[in-house]
Amino acid sequence: SIVHWIIIVCSFILFVVTLIFRYLLIRVIRQIKHLESASKNKVLTHVSLTMHGLSSIHSLGLESHQNRLMCEYQNIHSNTWRVYFGLIRLFAFQIDFLNSIYIFIVSIILILSRSYLSPAVSAYALSQVSILIDAFQYSLRATAETEMNMVSVERVLQYTRLDEEPSLHRNTVDVLSTKFIVTKAKIAFEGVYLSYAADSPLVSKDVTFCIRSSEKVAIVGRTGAG
Repeated sequence: SIVHWIIIVCSFILFVVTLIFRYLLIRVIRQIKHLESASKNKVLTHVSLTMHGLSSIHSLGLESHQNRLMCEYQNIHSNTWRVYFGLIRLFAFQIDFLNSIYIFIVSIILILSRSYLSPAVSAYALSQVSILIDAFQYSLRATAETEMNMVSVERVLQYTRLDEEPSLHRNTVDVLSTKFIVTKAKIAFEGVYLSYAADSPLVSKDVTFCIRSSEKVAIVGRTGAG
């Protein structure tokens, strides 16, 4: 009976210590996972924007600039991924280390009680302890991985909690009332020059025109003129 009580106490201590370590380490891993997800989002967004704007990048000669940004985003993501992967391995090592100590203590207790416990009973007890330890390890790792994967769900839920834009129909001020509607206006361009970059040629030179109220104006040029 003394042996059983010692094993029960050791099991309880192992359970409490493992949960404490898990709670402290998972809090850090969750924050690193948020950073890793945010940095990966920058990489994917940059790739998508680059693919959609290849023509503009080539025309303005920004290939080296885009490559430098890609390297910066990739370095940040790689650093956060290494930290995240290292913490995951640390969590697994911590579980294995505590379980090894527990098996060692149970083995010592069974050796010291060999005078009134048969080798068959001791071997059976040790095998059952190993099975329970494996199940305990699997449950801890499964719950930790599930909690890590829920970070993506949290990022999606953040968009559902954004503050809504104020409605156009307000009780204090009616922004759609007739006193706020502009009935007569005009848009005037006088001597407008336009270029897409400081060192690029002008695409519009000394443009002057006026668009009055209720008029529709179309500017027609050759293909690619902008």
